[in-house]
Amino acid sequence: MKTSLFVAGLFCLALAGCGAPHPSSERVAAGTPPAVTDSLVKLMRKSLTDPDPHATAQAMMCEIDRLFLLLGEKEAVQRIEEAEEIAFTWRDRAAISRRDSLLHLHSFSTSECRNTPHPDTAVASP
Repeated sequence: MKTSLFVAGLFCLALAGCGAPHPSSERVAAGTPPAVTDSLVKLMRKSLTDPDPHATAQAMMCEIDRLFLLLGEKEAVQRIEEAEEIAFTWRDRAAISRRDSLLHLHSFSTSECRNTPHPDTAVASP
């Protein structure tokens, strides 16, 4: 499946927000297991059914930012495209359109990422 307009917009934001990897970030060699994108795939699927997908979209932005910092631009773009192919099928077209219309003209920022816990380490509130 081709990259959706929504995810393409997130790529654009991530590229503008990240640039080169942060010097303190740990770079991962090519051949990193696909599991590095598992959280992104889960968020992509969640964004299709979330009644208010703004928080999920922001978490996706942060996960994309994390991948750019961890893998570098070329590898991150490839992995994100692969994650989208895993997460979405042709049957999701209506849900993707609904999500995209709910998020229309909404902007997301990597500056919010410091305040957003990683989806795999987030602890549910009591």
